[in-house]
Amino acid sequence: MAKIQDGLKDLIVDMATLQDNPAVVKIHSAKNLNVLKASIERFGQVRPVIVDKNNVVRVGNLVFAAMKRLGADKIAAVFPNWTEEQFQEYEIIDNRSSDADIGSEWNEDNVREIVGRIKGSFDLDLLCIGDTEKSSLAKALGMGASSGEKEKKAAGKKEKLARCPRCGHDNPWPTGTGDEDMEGRNERGYC
Repeated sequence: MAKIQDGLKDLIVDMATLQDNPAVVKIHSAKNLNVLKASIERFGQVRPVIVDKNNVVRVGNLVFAAMKRLGADKIAAVFPNWTEEQFQEYEIIDNRSSDADIGSEWNEDNVREIVGRIKGSFDLDLLCIGDTEKSSLAKALGMGASSGEKEKKAAGKKEKLARCPRCGHDNPWPTGTGDEDMEGRNERGYC
């Protein structure tokens, strides 16, 4: 069961009262969903979703999907008293703000330093980066193979990859596990 961080306890509502946004503005892959599910399993829900007066999740759709997949019956949510236009504007700004093509990028020195300090408990697979980058980072940090690399080697089979047209990362092609069906979008290979 997914936990919700203590600071959000006053914002908890029943998941069943909320609805998916039929006009979601950002498409997320199964890889996005799996990374967020792993984060929520480890740390709990740390940010509330944003919901309109009709109980439609307007921001935080990936969090909502991850919580559903984790079997949560509760979720932290805020209900701003915004107009439809304000919701639409915020949805676009919030979803666009972290895209790499508008200048968002990793400070690799700081990432290496932080991961180096916590490497005993950090799973490089959660970084959602390509195998070459993971191997390079793991080698630089003296970590060895990530859990995903170990599983691939153990399976002894080459994984089919799809290049993300947005960022250029090579992503695993859908494998029929059920997670790739997030609105049928993973087949595009997006990060």
